[in-house]
Amino acid sequence: MLPYITEINSKKYHLNYKEMDNTQHPNNYDNKAAHDTLKKMMMRKDILDLFFNIDKYGFCSVRVKSSKQPNSIEYQIGYDGYVWIMAYLMQGNTDDSDVNPSQPIHGNGTTGDEYRKQMLVTLADELSHPDIQKEKKSAFTKYGKTAYYMNFTYGIIHFFFMQNNEGIDEFLEAKELI
Repeated sequence: MLPYITEINSKKYHLNYKEMDNTQHPNNYDNKAAHDTLKKMMMRKDILDLFFNIDKYGFCSVRVKSSKQPNSIEYQIGYDGYVWIMAYLMQGNTDDSDVNPSQPIHGNGTTGDEYRKQMLVTLADELSHPDIQKEKKSAFTKYGKTAYYMNFTYGIIHFFFMQNNEGIDEFLEAKELI
């Protein structure tokens, strides 16, 4: 089990950003610029298209594309960044006063697929009546991959899995979310 995952419902895993440690990982990415760009998108009330990932430096990140900007950005996130992004997606709140973009969380070897799975389970558990949809036909699913998306007032989060879904369907069906 990863050091920052806590067990829930006896077999499922929950992401806990607060327990993740980042002190030993150098970071050469200009996350402040990414933060500022994301803040501008939020201030314009753009609809955001997000995809959780582990970036090339090994940090937990979210790839963000705006409804008004053709290029995506990669934003490394920590706990406060996660809370900030979710507050925007659900309520349009742009207050980033508690966010320090120079303190993202390192994935400590977690794969992008595992991180996305953890995020999907976390959001399914934390949110009241989340709007989760399973993609039935797309360029991604036609190759046997699993894809979900979660709708919010100010955006959408995509969850693509490069390998099998490892029980995600069963978990979401048990919670009556799909």
